[in-house]
Amino acid sequence: MLKVTSPSSRMLKSQSTPARSISEPQKQKGTVLIKTAEELKNFSVDEEKLIENSVKALADIGITCVVSGGKVGEMMLHFANKFNIMVVRLMSKWDLRRLCKSINATALPNMSPPTAEEIGFCSMVQLEEVGDTTVVSFRQAREESAMSTIIIRGSTDNIMDDIERAIDDGVNSVKMLSRDQRCLPGAAATEIELAKQLMTFGEQTPGMEQYAIRKFAEAF
Repeated sequence: MLKVTSPSSRMLKSQSTPARSISEPQKQKGTVLIKTAEELKNFSVDEEKLIENSVKALADIGITCVVSGGKVGEMMLHFANKFNIMVVRLMSKWDLRRLCKSINATALPNMSPPTAEEIGFCSMVQLEEVGDTTVVSFRQAREESAMSTIIIRGSTDNIMDDIERAIDDGVNSVKMLSRDQRCLPGAAATEIELAKQLMTFGEQTPGMEQYAIRKFAEAF
């Protein structure tokens, strides 16, 4: 069943609502009512102090780089420059999640000081030129990392597309080998490792059985 409201009923309902004076201030969320110039001056000073205290709180806990997923105001950049904090703007949520995974950080919805578990670590953050493009690179000093970036160079787009497909195939093969224990590496890698393990086991086995084990290892 559909409920239909006639125009007359809507008109009666609107007429029954008491009229509001134009000069009466309406309270809305996020609205500040300023009546004098002194209030405007104090509001600007309070806003600067609030932003300065929030940026100073980040600097006090040792943060030297902030990655933002949205717009950064000029006043925020001013105080970040004052406290020697680098600000990087990253609009892609997918790239932001990858960056958090690579530096072991937690994405926060506001500028509140994070806890020790939420702060990420990166050995070096710097601007680099890759071809004709200027990029911000995050580098880790350790060899092992949760995320890596592969830069493909080539003379034509077709060559780079072929290289990208080959890299995707190789990465997916390694991913499958690490997740599924039933898959074994090819190109006689499994047989070579079995021969090495059998040869080591045969050398540690006493008696005449070691010769049979070593010959069996040589058969691989």
